[in-house]
Amino acid sequence: MRYGTQLDEDQSQLLFNLFFPGFGLIISGILIKIYALNDYSDIGSKPNPPWNHRWDP
Repeated sequence: MRYGTQLDEDQSQLLFNLFFPGFGLIISGILIKIYALNDYSDIGSKPNPPWNHRWDP
């Protein structure tokens, strides 16, 4: 069952089909930046709390 006109259906299908390749493009750009350019600036690091000092007791 479809709601709306054929133009509405075509536009929603176009947007749906462009949605996933956009994510693929973004992910591939991030991977190229990390592995080819050795730039890890976009990866956030977890803060090291003061009680996690990693000393041996």
